[in-house]
Amino acid sequence: MKRQFAILALTTVLGMGAAPAMAAPAQNSGNITIEGSGEAKQNIKIDNTTNVTNNVYRISFDDVKGHWAQDAIEKLAKKGILNGDEKGRFNPEQTVTREQFATMIAKMFQLEAETDTQDFEDVPPTRWSFKYVEASKDYMTSFRAPDGDMLFHPMMPAVRQDVVVSLVEILEAQDLIELMDADEAEELLKETFKDWERIAPALRPYVATAYQAGLVKGADGRFMPNDGLTRAQAAKLLVNVQEQMVVLPE
Repeated sequence: MKRQFAILALTTVLGMGAAPAMAAPAQNSGNITIEGSGEAKQNIKIDNTTNVTNNVYRISFDDVKGHWAQDAIEKLAKKGILNGDEKGRFNPEQTVTREQFATMIAKMFQLEAETDTQDFEDVPPTRWSFKYVEASKDYMTSFRAPDGDMLFHPMMPAVRQDVVVSLVEILEAQDLIELMDADEAEELLKETFKDWERIAPALRPYVATAYQAGLVKGADGRFMPNDGLTRAQAAKLLVNVQEQMVVLPE
C-alpha cells in the first residue's frame, strides 16, 4: 500500500563514518571473509573472481555509553544497519530523517531496488540514500507535488505513525504478522492511548497491530503519532522487531 500526501519538507542530515579494526581470517564456502572486532567491525570479502568488498563500520560510539538504548544501538551497528558520524558519535537524540529510516529498513530486511530508475524527483541517483530509498519505496509514504512530480522528502523527520506502518507492511508482506481488523484496532487504541484520535484513521490498524505484537509502546499513555522519532528510539524499535519476530534475518 503506497500512500501519497502533499506536504512541505523539513531538514536534518545524516552523518556516515567508520573506524578501522584488527582483523582475523575465516574460510567460508570457497571465499575468504575477514572479520574484525573491538569498537569497529571490519568485513573484507574476497570471492573466487578476485572481487574485493571491504565494509568497515563502528560498533561502539562515544555518545551512547550509559544511554538507555546503548544495547540496541550497538546490536544494530554490529550488523551494519546503523552508522555514526566521522567523529565516532551516534547522535542518539537526533531526529531520524526519512532517508535514514529508509536506509535502516532496507539494510535490516535486505530490501533491494528492482531497477535503477529514479522514482522521486528529490532523490537523484547521485544522492547517498538513492538505492535505499528506491529499495524501500513500496513501504514508505510518497508525496505528489502540485506539478505532478513524485517526491520522497528525504530530509523530513520520520514520524512515529508512518514508521510503524512501514514496519507492519514489511512484516505483513513476509507473512510474519497479520493486520488487525479496523474495529478491533480502534477499540484497542481507545483503551491504550489518550491521543488515539490523533492517529490517522487509515493507519490505526497498523499502529494497533504493532502495539499488540509488542513492537511499540507509548509514553505517559500517549502514542504521539506525528512526533519525529529519535535515532535511539529507531534503534530500539528495530531491535524490538528482531526480538519479537524471531524468523527475521540475523
